[in-house]
Amino acid sequence: MLLPTVTNLALFTITISMALCLWRLIVGPSFPDRVAASDTISTNIVALLIVLSIKFTTQDYFDAVLVIAILGFLSSVALAKFLIGGSVFDRD
Repeated sequence: MLLPTVTNLALFTITISMALCLWRLIVGPSFPDRVAASDTISTNIVALLIVLSIKFTTQDYFDAVLVIAILGFLSSVALAKFLIGGSVFDRD
């Protein structure tokens, strides 16, 4: 009886967090703010899928969670490298 209430509250909180991050992604005053918001959105998507898998008592979402987590990390690293050096790939 407590699990549906907790998962619904977690889904609501994650949704609000994603909406605020989307606002920061669109309005953000600088490029690093937008990068941080996109990284946080990918983390929120991972959390949302994990809570949904708990709510529906299934393990079908775990593969998608792993892929999204890896892509979120790689995109954050690529954007950070772009911010530091101006290019993602080094061409010597």
